[in-house]
Amino acid sequence: MLKTDAITLKRKILGILMRNARAGAGFNLTETAELLGLAPLTLEDYESGRQEPDLPILETLARLCNVPVSYFWSDTGLPFPDRNYKYPQAISLRRKVVGLLLNKARTDANYPPKKIAEHLGDSVDQIAHYEQGQLGIPFSQLNALTELLDVDLDYFLDGANGAETTLAEQEDAAQKEPVASDAPSGGYNIPAADMPDDVVAFIQDPTNLLYIKLAMRLQSLSTETLRALAEGILDITY
Repeated sequence: MLKTDAITLKRKILGILMRNARAGAGFNLTETAELLGLAPLTLEDYESGRQEPDLPILETLARLCNVPVSYFWSDTGLPFPDRNYKYPQAISLRRKVVGLLLNKARTDANYPPKKIAEHLGDSVDQIAHYEQGQLGIPFSQLNALTELLDVDLDYFLDGANGAETTLAEQEDAAQKEPVASDAPSGGYNIPAADMPDDVVAFIQDPTNLLYIKLAMRLQSLSTETLRALAEGILDITY
């Protein structure tokens, strides 16, 4: 079981880093909470260390404040904020994805939910809520599970190396040089043999890069986990 004192200390340090990132980006607490879809008191509890956020909240706060998500566990500077993003929706969807990844890592490790619950000091029902994306698993608990499940923290991050990589990939994709004149402007030169024109156009559009990468990741998931993800998305959108 995780040591309570160590978790409490990490939670307080994380709260300070969250507050520093927010203040460094020029946001007040109420404004930041509204952008993230949180109650101001909840964000205040996070920053004071009374509660602990989950990874999707850290990722979206990093995006809002334009800092690498690794800022929250390493020494990193503070750039400028990104205000044009749907942060609450991103948090909800990322919780579903993190839950599915947690389920997959646990299944691959051949561990029953009870073992994870015992390791974290939680109930089996709580683990089920985490894996279904109904609740966000506190970041320190997720981090603690990486060793047990033999995965890197990067496994759970939004992008290869965190939310900052996702933004960089979008910028790189938009800056790629145009290909032959018969390809869409700004697209990629991908062989079009045996593919419908609309599919080719979708693949060659650099703005769809993240959708393609998501499809590649989803391909490795089971039918059961894909169904759970679809149900979770419907919960968010309706």
